[in-house]
Amino acid sequence: MIHPPTAKQAHPMARGFTLIELLVVITIILVLAALSLAGFSKMRSSGDMICSSSNISQLMVANASYAADNNGKYVPYARLPTDAETAAGVEYSSQLLWTTNWIFLSNLRGQAIVGHEGDAPLTALDPITVRAKMSEYTKLYTSYGYNTTNQPGKGTPGTAWPGTGCNQSFSVNQVSNPSRTACFITGTDIGVTCSNPVLWKTPTNQKEGKTVNSMMSFRHANKTKAVAVYYDGHVSILSVADMEKVNTQGGSNNAFWNALAP
Repeated sequence: MIHPPTAKQAHPMARGFTLIELLVVITIILVLAALSLAGFSKMRSSGDMICSSSNISQLMVANASYAADNNGKYVPYARLPTDAETAAGVEYSSQLLWTTNWIFLSNLRGQAIVGHEGDAPLTALDPITVRAKMSEYTKLYTSYGYNTTNQPGKGTPGTAWPGTGCNQSFSVNQVSNPSRTACFITGTDIGVTCSNPVLWKTPTNQKEGKTVNSMMSFRHANKTKAVAVYYDGHVSILSVADMEKVNTQGGSNNAFWNALAP
């Protein structure tokens, strides 16, 4: 007579994982996690560059619209107070710079802005500066700078700060090479001029010691790429090597920087 199997025989105790098996599983999980993080970082970097390219393109669209409504004059780097503002006690200040020019911003945002304290929405800024989570780095002027090289009314040579001749800017017919001259470039100041390229480091380093004022910032693609939009509206991604080449081929007289270059 054949006896049925006992409970112990029918349901043998489950065997646990060995140490080697656990190590193999943990190793596989870590490798997959590392690959996922690397992929995510690459995707975010690519997304940041695409977003910044779109935003800087919109700046040029707003500038072209400004010129169309102002006798062919692009938005000035800085403007003088109107008679009404002067009567109200408004003096030349940062409120009168291109980043807070309410007519320009209304073109950028697609809506009217009352007063001159309005700034561009976060969606119009460089996403890397927005993630810095510092108030001074969530403004239009810390995302993109206006190319003021040889711009009429610019003050101290080698800087982007205007003198008493502000309220001036290039006109559409003055820009000799709209497809070769940059208008807006990634930067950490209101204006950018021809200078040695400076890599984007960390937000706290940008305003310390020798600042990066008036310099373009290479904050994309692991701090190796900058974004620029040209007067004709097209956008390009620039490396440090690209700009070193520009600096050796005329510098401030190169068509990239100089809108008046032949």
